[in-house]
Amino acid sequence: MMKKILCCFIVLSMLSLQCMVFADTLLPYEKSFHQVIGVDDINEIKYGVIVDNTEKRCADIDYEDLRDWLEVYWNFKYDRIVAPLEAFDVSSSYIKLWNEDKSKSYTVYSNSGVVVGQYGELKQNYIWYLPVMSNSRSALNSADGTLKHIYLYKTYEGYKDREREITPADEIEVPTENLLVTDGASQWAKPEIEKAAASNLMVYDLSEKYVQPISRYEFCRLAYRLIATEFQPNTDSRLGIEFAIKDIMTEKGIINSNTNKFSDGYYKEVEDLASMGIIQGMGDGTFAPDANITREQAATILYRMAEFLGNKSIINPSYVKLYDDENEISSWAISSVASMKAMGIMQGISENKFAPREVYTVEQAIATMLRLYEYSASHEKITLSQFIEEEKEQVTSVQIYTKANNYEVDINKFYEIADACVLTKSTDPQTISNDGLYIGVVTNEYAANIYVSGDGGIDRAVPAPGRPLKALYTMDDVSFVDKLMELLPEMP
Repeated sequence: MMKKILCCFIVLSMLSLQCMVFADTLLPYEKSFHQVIGVDDINEIKYGVIVDNTEKRCADIDYEDLRDWLEVYWNFKYDRIVAPLEAFDVSSSYIKLWNEDKSKSYTVYSNSGVVVGQYGELKQNYIWYLPVMSNSRSALNSADGTLKHIYLYKTYEGYKDREREITPADEIEVPTENLLVTDGASQWAKPEIEKAAASNLMVYDLSEKYVQPISRYEFCRLAYRLIATEFQPNTDSRLGIEFAIKDIMTEKGIINSNTNKFSDGYYKEVEDLASMGIIQGMGDGTFAPDANITREQAATILYRMAEFLGNKSIINPSYVKLYDDENEISSWAISSVASMKAMGIMQGISENKFAPREVYTVEQAIATMLRLYEYSASHEKITLSQFIEEEKEQVTSVQIYTKANNYEVDINKFYEIADACVLTKSTDPQTISNDGLYIGVVTNEYAANIYVSGDGGIDRAVPAPGRPLKALYTMDDVSFVDKLMELLPEMP
């Protein structure tokens, strides 16, 4: 008994320690301005310059005017958001601040925002703090306007002639520290999380629970973020997402009455995704937002997202067998699971097991959202049946030629394999050996000839003399070569 108590205490202590680590590393959602720039004493800020980047001019701000401006800003509340620099038109003007020895500088953009660091290292995405959305924000605009009038508008009665040329010291310095938190994520997931964050696909406050099960609502938040980014890549994580989704729905003629579609709570993301036909409830009028999403539910939502986005080459394969536990997959999910597997977006928990009713973790959800985002029409995954380009109903015979002989094989058995065999288009087709299989698919009017190399390379026809065989496509699973060989009669 004592051992059990001790084990429980150790586990709870480790969880508490993990929470403490995340509490120290995740940035709070709300800060005051001086906390954002990391300065407690207003007297530490001694210098400032206001820059008109459009006309390439600037002016040094007198200390008294700078102090008046700082007092308006100092305790104003700011919200944390994630966005690329391009999300806002902020390059036209800005104010740059320095401490007394000019060892530290701080840039305040024309939207009163401050960039505090990068969000992932692979692309230019950043963590910002922006003033809270309220009427009091007009005080900041007024303070900025006063400085512009005094130092940049020569026709203003109180104009102070401090204008000078912009020097390198006056230019914007964007913080380069990577503030993406990957502590606690599995090692395999960290590169995926880096790419997702840099691609503007992450939900910041999920960073503290990578290995934990993801709820249905949290999965919807990731889906919402991806759809907004897919159509408008530079959207910010505050109002930008909502505006992007609104534009998408308007463009597609989707009407959201903003009425509560589910009886267990209103969530903007859930309501919009339901209007898009991407998510559905539990069948009893509820959505169960806090319930853990299951793997088959996740696969189904991912498939509907791919359909909605309209720029994905969706594979709807017929299949011989998906997984050993495919009988446990709900009928409404089976086709989605098959497509997500064929497209390489969501696989099983092992080669032979999908585990449809098990939970899905946050890091798994992030990884599959990234794969869906990166999977575009140019990816060009197709099945072997699609490569052949002949309707099965029109086919009169299928013949397979080897160096030793040629054989007519069962059409239905051949198409069972061809429907399940997924190919990826080669961006740089390489020469392949000619010791594989030639396949002739014959109709009443046409014979489609293809070539399959031993390592899964596919060419469209028997090449003319002097033209080498090229892997125009390659099999995602080379074992399908063996499956084709199994169609041939056993040699005596």
